[in-house]
Amino acid sequence: MRQVASKIASYILGMALISFGVVMIIRADVGAAPWDALNVGLQQQIGLTIGSWVFIVGFILILIAAAVKRTYPQLLNFIPVVLVGSLIDFFNGYVLTSLNPVQPFAKYGAFLGGLLVLAMGIAIYLNTKVPIRTPHDDLTLALNKKLNWSVGAAKTLTEILGLVLALLAKGPISFGTLISVALLGPLINMFIFLLFHRTRNSGDAS
Repeated sequence: MRQVASKIASYILGMALISFGVVMIIRADVGAAPWDALNVGLQQQIGLTIGSWVFIVGFILILIAAAVKRTYPQLLNFIPVVLVGSLIDFFNGYVLTSLNPVQPFAKYGAFLGGLLVLAMGIAIYLNTKVPIRTPHDDLTLALNKKLNWSVGAAKTLTEILGLVLALLAKGPISFGTLISVALLGPLINMFIFLLFHRTRNSGDAS
């Protein structure tokens, strides 16, 4: 029971860090990751909050993944959507309101800080191995099985889809977007090693 509670706490912590990192990146205003840029673009063009668009887009992705797999929608995967969407609105509206960097050095400092927090959150979320995926991961694995592609290739396809939609929505696609796409994967692997693999190896050695 204690192990289950620990996993749930780590899962929520991971989602909180993901949300905090996303808001830092958005407020740095040098370009966001494709799906985050889509949510911002929709908020700017149509209205509602960024978190509301996380709900809407996430639900649509769950339906698309179900159609690809020809199964019923995995509604449990809406749990991380609710968590992340709510926390993004909370951090953006109440916690990071003063984060509005103007100088390029400050902008990229905030961006890189957000990227590190985001990568750490994803590493923690993945390490819990809780079988409740984000809609993006669910769609990636659905395409992986449907097209018989590698997970990496399927992930690239979903990111390209997000990028095209973000461009259509006039979201914040810029140099930071390229940095995010290039560095996020390696940073996630780095945090998985630093937080979990190295700790286990140290425990085994002792």
